[in-house]
Amino acid sequence: MSEQKLAQLNIAQIQRRVQREFLSARIMDNNLRGYWCEAMLAEALGDQCAICSFGWAPWDLQIGKSEDTFPSRIRIQVKNSAARQTWHSESDAPSDCLFNLTYRKRPHYFERDNPGIPCETFGFMCDLFALCHHSEIDELLSNLVFGWSSRGGLILC
Repeated sequence: MSEQKLAQLNIAQIQRRVQREFLSARIMDNNLRGYWCEAMLAEALGDQCAICSFGWAPWDLQIGKSEDTFPSRIRIQVKNSAARQTWHSESDAPSDCLFNLTYRKRPHYFERDNPGIPCETFGFMCDLFALCHHSEIDELLSNLVFGWSSRGGLILC
């Protein structure tokens, strides 16, 4: 590709390409579904909700100031699962809905990357889990009905 062609590219073109190639597929790939769920929840929670999952952040979404603690700051970990996967054939059984909610040690790099930000040394590293399960098994509908609802006190996407 020539330098002239590269110079003519703009962010809108690249965004359209990502939308067309990655987000319009019949089944969303696992490496994108997490970002989709985070953005969907952040939009649903409003402008006060920030996406902070960049790099190896211990939580994905946050409401409130980083320097605050619960309940002034709410840290949310978003977990996702889908019944239909990109590697499934039409005859494959749907994937089980599994979430790994683990108590863990605060990452060694946390203080380096987040100086002065309060965080427990051992725990869930969040105040709330948002469990997003996409239960649609019809491949033709798989990404067309990716919405969210609340059932039984858990946030299910």
